[in-house]
Amino acid sequence: MMIKANWTLRFIFKLSLFLLVAFCGQIFYYHYFEIKSSLFLTGLSYAFNFLLAIFTIIIMSRYRHSHTERLGYIFLVLSLLKLLSFYFGLYPLLTDFYTQHFRRLAFFVFFVPYSIALTMEIIVLIKRLNQD
Repeated sequence: MMIKANWTLRFIFKLSLFLLVAFCGQIFYYHYFEIKSSLFLTGLSYAFNFLLAIFTIIIMSRYRHSHTERLGYIFLVLSLLKLLSFYFGLYPLLTDFYTQHFRRLAFFVFFVPYSIALTMEIIVLIKRLNQD
């Protein structure tokens, strides 16, 4: 159990570090180019993706031995749930704030942390599954 907790804590630390750097970079970019953005919504998007990535890793690590033949499907279902929760939870908030002119900005507010979290999930899961 200690090894599993260590592994999960290391993932959480790395993920939070990468997302924090990306968040600061994204906020700096918006400020430097004087792009109107919501610090709250950007932070909410990062926190949303952070929590869902941790949830995905915990679920995947829990089922990696008992359902090895179904891990790919479990990962796809969890990814679908992330996208659906974005569409029904975060997307309405983003579209309320960003006007039609700034729809592309709303996409990047979600997509940057989503792609970072997803990439880290895949890398960590590949390493973890290859260890077994």
